[in-house]
Amino acid sequence: MEIKASLLSSFRLVLYFICVLVLGCALFGVIYMVYNLCENMVAGQSLLFDMNLFLEGLFVVTPFVLMFSALLMVLYLVRHPIDSLAVLVVYGLLCVCVWLVCIPRVVKADVAFYGTDAPSAARGIPSASYFRPDGEQIFYYTKISGADNKVTGICLNTDLDSTSDVYTFSALELSGRQDQFTDSLIQGSLEMPPVLSILVKKLAAMNVVLKKCATRGTGYWLCFSSMGLALIAVIGLRYVSKWRLVDVMLVICVTTGIIAFNLLGYTNSSFAAVSDSVNGVLNKLGLFRKLTAVGNPSVVFCNILIFIVLTAAAVIFERGHQKQLSAESGDVSL
Repeated sequence: MEIKASLLSSFRLVLYFICVLVLGCALFGVIYMVYNLCENMVAGQSLLFDMNLFLEGLFVVTPFVLMFSALLMVLYLVRHPIDSLAVLVVYGLLCVCVWLVCIPRVVKADVAFYGTDAPSAARGIPSASYFRPDGEQIFYYTKISGADNKVTGICLNTDLDSTSDVYTFSALELSGRQDQFTDSLIQGSLEMPPVLSILVKKLAAMNVVLKKCATRGTGYWLCFSSMGLALIAVIGLRYVSKWRLVDVMLVICVTTGIIAFNLLGYTNSSFAAVSDSVNGVLNKLGLFRKLTAVGNPSVVFCNILIFIVLTAAAVIFERGHQKQLSAESGDVSL
């Protein structure tokens, strides 16, 4: 019966992993498509499903969904405690497959289809018959010629110090917007909050790192995938407390910290001095000389250290959990 229960629990974990992967990629792929459509949307237009943007979004978001899959599986195991070695083995195999097979293949496919830079959509032109604020002025376009980008309309000046409040213009060339959105009206409604905007920029920077490491060779990717080694060991925190909410918060915080540390390690200039110092030391050691040529040794060593610490914590907390279960079963028998 125990073997059957372990196999059933392992199958449920695999099924949960597949469902999370499919739903997560589809959801964030649609969000990517809609947001990119909104960037080039103008007032009066309607959104239509764009298969090309959706597929592009799938290539962009799938590595990140896979990256967070270990976290989601650990949260599942916190919610459904399963004391089975088979489940842990399946969890480990899924994570290894994600980092050594799935993520690099998706990233390489992304580079093959779209190159190292995401394709930029063609800029549209604003629609007529809408008031659009621009600094101290409000523009109203009565006519827009798409062939030569010439516009005709009215400008209202809201600056109290200005001598002229209203003036008209005809056949003026429409200047290109430097903002992310084509239409200022759409931007005012859909522009991301500063915190979310920073997060998206950091993920975009991580996407660049993913493409570089996946396309430069196996050595580069193995060094980068040391982050996956640290993320796998987060499962050792699922029995820290008898309150599941504490375990959930701790697992989320540690996972976020590991990813943030690796992101800074590969994109932040402050880490460059540390990496150079470590590389200088390792270059003097013949055993590690090749490592400095294919990765970021300081980040790799930190990931390995995190893995060792979390693995030791897993052993300690697992023993404590087993003692607690034994004590509870003893109390029940009495």
